[in-house]
Amino acid sequence: MELRKFREENEVIALEQEAKTTLGLMGELEGQLTQTRSQIDSTRAEIETLQGQVGLSAPQAIALSRVAQSGAVQTTLGDLQKLESQLATQRTLYTGEHHSIVRLERQKAALQEVLQEQIQAEIGGLKVPGDRLTAGELELELMAELVKTQNRLTALQILAQSIQASAQGYRSRLNFIPELEQKQRILERRLAVSQNTYEGLLKRLQEVEIAENQTIGSANVLSQASVPKFPISPRILLGILQGGALGVALAIASLLVLQSADTTIRTTDRAREAYGYLLLAILPGISRKVGESPATFVRDRPQSPIGEAYRMLQGSLNFLRSDKPLQAIAITSAVAGEGKSTVASNLATVMAQLGRKVLLVDADMRRPTQAKGWGVKGSPGLSNLLVGDAVWEDCVQAVAENLTLLPSGTIPPDPVAILDSHRMAALLEQWQLVYDCVILDTPPVLAVLDAVLLGRLADGMVVVARPGTVNLRNAQRVKGVLAQARISVLGMVVNDATREDSSDYMYDYYYQYGGTQSEEEVSSTLPTNVS
Repeated sequence: MELRKFREENEVIALEQEAKTTLGLMGELEGQLTQTRSQIDSTRAEIETLQGQVGLSAPQAIALSRVAQSGAVQTTLGDLQKLESQLATQRTLYTGEHHSIVRLERQKAALQEVLQEQIQAEIGGLKVPGDRLTAGELELELMAELVKTQNRLTALQILAQSIQASAQGYRSRLNFIPELEQKQRILERRLAVSQNTYEGLLKRLQEVEIAENQTIGSANVLSQASVPKFPISPRILLGILQGGALGVALAIASLLVLQSADTTIRTTDRAREAYGYLLLAILPGISRKVGESPATFVRDRPQSPIGEAYRMLQGSLNFLRSDKPLQAIAITSAVAGEGKSTVASNLATVMAQLGRKVLLVDADMRRPTQAKGWGVKGSPGLSNLLVGDAVWEDCVQAVAENLTLLPSGTIPPDPVAILDSHRMAALLEQWQLVYDCVILDTPPVLAVLDAVLLGRLADGMVVVARPGTVNLRNAQRVKGVLAQARISVLGMVVNDATREDSSDYMYDYYYQYGGTQSEEEVSSTLPTNVS
């Protein structure tokens, strides 16, 4: 098969005979090429002779032949000659400015322009002498002979190129034949060896078959085998039971491994154990309508169970210091997405509803949300105050009764540099003289240093934890950072408690305030044990 494929791919039949034939063909082609080149040389000499007689090159002769054979050109030439004769006659009678001479010159210019257009249409951009446009019969015959000889030269040159290409092909094939012969001899030797081996094996196989047929067997049949009615294997029912038991065991083991590896804080109990802070309040999740902001939920629904939960948070903060009320409270969380800004805005709203004059400061100059949540402009604000571009009376905005908002302002390139300044401490002291309470909405503790700086200026800090968002490692890091900074932590708030939270600290938030909410509306926002 390899030898056959080699011959098919290289078009090999008989290499020795092919080499002899190719040599003969090459000799014939060389002779034809020599003869053709000789004819080319003689034709070129003939062309040079004709060009000397005509005084034109071959392309010019071809162009003049076309012009001479064009009836339109010849007619225009005749008209032009008649016009030139009339013009010569008029010039003998009148001066050059006479209207007859001027008219004839215009007609001559027009005929010349028409003649040039007709010539261009016939011969294109080829240049020919203008005095050769009218040629005699002998000159036309010489030009025709020149054109014919030029065409014969072109045909001979093409023939020479074809002969030379054919000879080159044969020469390349002839140079490749020795390599093909070498490969063919190798394959033929391998074929001969394989044939000898095959013949030896075939002979040995025949001898073994003959010896096998001459052997007399010594085995006897004692009894016929019986075919069982039921299969011994596989036992499908037993296999299903074993596979099911193994699958359940593997599922339980996988769940145990995943549960042990999961450090996410998912319940209130785990949150309190992880942080170790005083539990101030448990806030249920806010189920809001389309277009309703969570920052203004308590303002818009003061009699909702969630509003009651925030009032309980405010009461817990009042009980912490009975001798001196808390005036500056920083609200923060471990990571983003735990609802610290929502807690800050609704806590400030509850305090304002109870008659206290409250200032809510959006101190998160990385990702501010208070201005958007309350639907007010975000600049100028805190950052503008700290760099001295504005006064705080022009930056604050009243958003509810007894509640004023100070937005974050223009986002600075380095918030830490302006927060860690005497001006921030001075502003906070000034606000405490004007307002009963200042709520600081700060960035997450683990994200940036801003919360630590603001927590040291405030009377205390409240840590917001959302089950399912923060993990045990983050909680431990928050404790370490706040303890190292010697920040007074007032306690923690569990935000967005879900129905799945089965902690012992869950309690009823539902209370019917004069029929202002239906049980179906309230139950969508409550934990599991709400009746």
